[in-house]
Amino acid sequence: MTKQEQLDLIKTTLVMHFDIPENEFNWEASLKTLNSDFMFLAYLADLERLLSGAFKIKVPLLENISASFHTPNDIAKLVHPLMK
Repeated sequence: MTKQEQLDLIKTTLVMHFDIPENEFNWEASLKTLNSDFMFLAYLADLERLLSGAFKIKVPLLENISASFHTPNDIAKLVHPLMK
């Protein structure tokens, strides 16, 4: 999977499953800024489950990502090396 395909999958997952309007999606905004419900750990757990299934690898978001300040770009940086 190319890096662009990884980025597209992350963005699509966030937009489709977490009520983030595509025109408001920002790679540099924190997850909590994109959707305030990310302050609940269950939202991050759901994102981890969805991305792990989509990428067919364990994506360790709960251990490495804080919704308060990490961004979709940070998730991409976490996923990319795992895909090699």
